[in-house]
Amino acid sequence: MVNKYLIYSVLLGVLISGCATTTPLLKGRDLTGNLVCLTDCSDIPAAIDKYAAVYDLDYGEGRTDYLLTRVRSIRGHIIRNGESFSPTEALEYLRWKIDNHEKTHGASLIVDRAYIEEVLKGSASTGLPYEIVFEDGSRHDVKDVMLNELDALDAYLARSKN
Repeated sequence: MVNKYLIYSVLLGVLISGCATTTPLLKGRDLTGNLVCLTDCSDIPAAIDKYAAVYDLDYGEGRTDYLLTRVRSIRGHIIRNGESFSPTEALEYLRWKIDNHEKTHGASLIVDRAYIEEVLKGSASTGLPYEIVFEDGSRHDVKDVMLNELDALDAYLARSKN
């Protein structure tokens, strides 16, 4: 009888551990607690400088376009409703969402914290969060990474004005 319980315990352990092998969805920080951005966070000042040389980042449209163009630089892919999308496809989808909102509401949309928290929280149809899967296999909630990007932009612009 002891052997029977031992076998059941081992089988149950294997089943449970097998179900827990999915990489966890991280919330915009790596396993050591560092912020995660769409590319290496140290690349952001150069990206902002390059963009600011051509566009005005003091206004909503410039900030929105900057954040959207950052999506194109992801080293990995986006998961939406269980499907994988390239950075370019993800950018096209986000631009579609913004254009659709502007047509529906008749007003220009500014990508700010409220927009990111509401629209990028996940799929309305499935309830699944949008994910970024980086080349290293880490998986992050798109909303949290985009908030990191917005915070980095705001911090950089605040420093450059002082």
